[in-house]
Amino acid sequence: MAAIKPHGDLSRRDVLKVLSLIPVVSMLQPLGKILGEAADVGTPNVIVIVFDAWSAHDVGLLGYPRQTMPNLERFAANAIVYHNHYSAGTFTVPGTASLLTGLYPWSHRALQLGGGIIRPHIKHEVFTAVQGALSTVGYTQNTYADVIMGQAEKYINNHIRTGSFNLEDDFLYNLPVFKNDTLISYAAIEDNIFNLGGKGTTGSLFAAPISNYLLSRQKLLLNEKWAKEYPDGLPDSDSNGVYTLEGVVEGVIQALSEIKEPTFAYLHFLPPHEPYDPTAEFIKAFDDNLHLVDKPVHPLAYKSVDWSGLQRRRRLYDQYLASWDQAVHKLFDFLQTSGLRDNSYIFVTADHGELFERGETGHFTPLIYDPLVHIPLIVSKPGQTGRRDISTPTSNVDILPTVARLTNITPPDWVEGALLPGLGGIEDTNRSIFVMDAKEDSSYGPLTKFSASISRNGYRLTHYHYSTYEGFELYNLVDDPEELENLYDASPSIAHSLQDELAQKIADVNRPYEKK
Repeated sequence: MAAIKPHGDLSRRDVLKVLSLIPVVSMLQPLGKILGEAADVGTPNVIVIVFDAWSAHDVGLLGYPRQTMPNLERFAANAIVYHNHYSAGTFTVPGTASLLTGLYPWSHRALQLGGGIIRPHIKHEVFTAVQGALSTVGYTQNTYADVIMGQAEKYINNHIRTGSFNLEDDFLYNLPVFKNDTLISYAAIEDNIFNLGGKGTTGSLFAAPISNYLLSRQKLLLNEKWAKEYPDGLPDSDSNGVYTLEGVVEGVIQALSEIKEPTFAYLHFLPPHEPYDPTAEFIKAFDDNLHLVDKPVHPLAYKSVDWSGLQRRRRLYDQYLASWDQAVHKLFDFLQTSGLRDNSYIFVTADHGELFERGETGHFTPLIYDPLVHIPLIVSKPGQTGRRDISTPTSNVDILPTVARLTNITPPDWVEGALLPGLGGIEDTNRSIFVMDAKEDSSYGPLTKFSASISRNGYRLTHYHYSTYEGFELYNLVDDPEELENLYDASPSIAHSLQDELAQKIADVNRPYEKK
């Protein structure tokens, strides 16, 4: 190969050669953008992907004997896998609020269905934290989560409406007139017009029946059309209509493909949230006689489902989870082939888990047990190769401060979380992790009816504090992962140490609400 000549010695032939390359360079420039310009990451994107009602206890990657999510495992082969990650809430509202604010439920006070973050913390969301540093995208299929996210509406550059990727878009909640009043409109319509809470009278004699009829007819026709692919019916997002798993994934891929600058994206899918509607490919999967431990019905269980019923529900959930994994692998593939994986931190997690024990199925319950609050967290760093496993306890209140740190923003002083180990934080085995359910309490008063737990050094203490039931449960999560042996009386020193810390926390957060 001839030596490259200095600039001053360029011949006419050399100039023509250089000029001939200009069209090639111009063609490659868009490709560089598609590939995410991995060689110079600069300010990274942060993409938080949430699967609703997704329990770590049903994921093979985290020890479950059924291989429900092989595509997730392939994604995790080049990521950090957190084995003891917990939601601070037991259902969508407190769980999502804790993820977005970095605060525990006793602080953000998004406690009830349809509730939102209280005014002192209304600007304490991740969207406001990254304002000015990153463009923002927000999308959720869950209307309750959209209420939480919608409180930061003015800080979200692209707020994708809840029903955008459904087969039929709900005619009411996505009207432009409600765009800036998500919380008020949802509460007013649900509680005062449709009265779906079932208390008191409706504000309209005909609105709810007419709306239900129209939606039901739409769903019936669509279910007939898609019966071959979804024998049990299409996935249903309640007030926001039905959808296909593939369709909602493709919608999110399209939204991600439009990213043109460093972006924070929060993408909250409804699957595998109930109703569980597996595809035809998996509708007969897992007929394996899996042995599960039968546990006594808890006195506070809402449903009191028998053991055989719980097993059937668990298998249906696993079938739906496998169906979802098959659909969402297209998103994982897109993140790789588009180059986004080379210039983005990608979080895959949940807002809470799902319970199939002690007479309870689902997640709307006062109970606090591991399948309900132990959730997956997998984080892919830009260009990461190889897998790292972290077993020290972490919480979803850790995500906001970690996102801030990864994008060169000082973590806000309001957060109650810590930096995630492997992403700037330390592996703290001594750390206390908290969970709270207080859906019967007011957001503007002291906590008087609640379930609250504290976990530390492999033990979890739960305090059930209700007028009809008062009790403590202490479990060794290492030696007794099924939480069968209550050690509260047998291990008084451990129990009282955890109890004192939890009681102090409750007293501290109640103090501003107590009458003078």
